[in-house]
Amino acid sequence: MSTLEQVTALIDGLTPDERSKVLAHIVEMMNIRELGIRHTPGVCGGRARIRDTRIPVWIIVEAKKEGASDLDILRNFPTLTAEDLTNAWRYYLGHRPEIDQDLKEQEQEEV
Repeated sequence: MSTLEQVTALIDGLTPDERSKVLAHIVEMMNIRELGIRHTPGVCGGRARIRDTRIPVWIIVEAKKEGASDLDILRNFPTLTAEDLTNAWRYYLGHRPEIDQDLKEQEQEEV
């Protein structure tokens, strides 16, 4: 039995509420990929990062919160594009608790 067949069989056995949650999870995963945000174990501590870079989303959020303009950020991170910044901010707005936790952990590491 293929993985797809196994997943299909599992989904068939779910309640409508559980199926709805699975669908929401799949849609979220697809949206994250469209934003160019990645979570890769062993890269940036598995935290959300921008595309194929080692620049975590929390760094962009922190810079913006400290008053940096998009132009300032692009100058400091020349591999990023304006679209990357927009996508990072959109990801933050949709995943605020995750990124706020990343920011909090970073602050604790600096102390």
